[in-house]
Amino acid sequence: MKKSLSAFWVIILPFFLVACVSKPDERGFIIDQKDPRYVSLLEAEIPVFYATLRLANKIRRDCPAISFNDRLSHFLNKERNHRGRGSYRALFFKSEIETESKAYEARFLERHTSGLCAGAEVELAEGLTTFSATIFRTGSGAAKGIVTATPQPAKIAPTPASAPPNLAVQPPKPEPTVAQAPKKKAVAPKTPPVEGNAVKTD
Repeated sequence: MKKSLSAFWVIILPFFLVACVSKPDERGFIIDQKDPRYVSLLEAEIPVFYATLRLANKIRRDCPAISFNDRLSHFLNKERNHRGRGSYRALFFKSEIETESKAYEARFLERHTSGLCAGAEVELAEGLTTFSATIFRTGSGAAKGIVTATPQPAKIAPTPASAPPNLAVQPPKPEPTVAQAPKKKAVAPKTPPVEGNAVKTD
């Protein structure tokens, strides 16, 4: 009797305490309320709901790459308490929760024979099952179907201003000179000798 009672409190106490605190843990995300996974968790029977969260918590402890969605758990428990299906009502379903928790884990391992951690990775990659909403990859910041904070626009590095044009007056470049050949001196033509009788003098 004592053993079964202690096992019950191991399952229920964390969720019961979550319902009593005013500020949820900042880890995890709250999915879109129109997401079928959210609706399934909100409407799930008490044993199934807590069996799902119990397995998610176990995977969080055993698998370093997987984290438990604390914020979603807190939000859902608060909503379910308003509907009479939260942690307060769960106090009357300890035997059913214990039985369903074992059966739920067994069904999970039947689907994923490679183990809990590998199975959780598959569930996250597909993002189709109700269980996939209760966990996320550690350090990933998001999981498939998870609503995260609005992304901030990427910062664009300012383009360095171009250097102003050099307005200084530049001296004119000398025109290239063509080497001239030295001028030849003019030579007077030689006068040919005059032909005729020579004049003799006495």
